[in-house]
Order: sequence, then structure tokens, then C-alpha cells
Amino acid sequence: MRISLWPYLILMILLLSQISVFAGGMGKWWKNKEIVTKLQLTSSQVDNIEKVFDLHKAKLNETKQNIIQKERELNKKYKDPKANKQEIDELADQVDLLKLQLRKIHRNMQLEIREVLSPDQRKMLYDEWSNRKHKK
Repeated sequence: MRISLWPYLILMILLLSQISVFAGGMGKWWKNKEIVTKLQLTSSQVDNIEKVFDLHKAKLNETKQNIIQKERELNKKYKDPKANKQEIDELADQVDLLKLQLRKIHRNMQLEIREVLSPDQRKMLYDEWSNRKHKK
């Protein structure tokens, strides 16, 4: 039986491309005039958030690319009739570890961005995210 990982790979690429910066699905929300106004962000806060994002951006992109590469390798192993279960398991574990690493990088970035905001701004941001999430 031949297993194709293409649907899985395409889904993963789509999911990775949708990773939000802080509040799900809002992208660079600190560049959105409406959100900046609602949260009453100062220009200093916007600059600091952008700096945090820039610090993590390269590592996020590198990790995403590593995931894609390892998933391609895993797909090839699945198709290889000579590949054994251990080889496939090892590659699958590497993919899982990379995904965990990506989540940790993202979470750390979120926590650093969170520290730039006041408690009231955090609440407003989460409320905005929740409203947008439920509209989808």
C-alpha cells in the first residue's frame, strides 16, 4: 500500500503560513491602525514589538524551512520500499521535535511581546482576537 504525504505536507505548509505573531490570525497586528488605536499603543510600544518580532523572525522562518525539509525526507522514506520502520520513526520524531521547537520560539516571542503591553492592552488585544476568531 502506497501512502502519500502530499496532502499532509500541503496542510502543514498552510498551517505554518498562518502562524500568528501574537494574537491568532491577526498577523502584524501592531501595524494595524484600527488595533493600534483601540489599544492606544504608543510609538515606542510599536517599535519595541517590532524589535521583538525581528529578533525571532529569522529563527521562526529557519525552523519552518527545516520542518518542510524534514517532511520531504519523511515523504521520500515512506515511498522507499527499502526503508524500515526505525528510519521512518526517527524522521517522524525529528519532524515532531522541530514542530515543538517552532511552538516554543513562537510562544517565547508572544511572551516578550506581551511584556510590552499593559494589562489593559493585553485584555483588549485578547478580546479583539476573540472577536475576530468568532467572526470566521
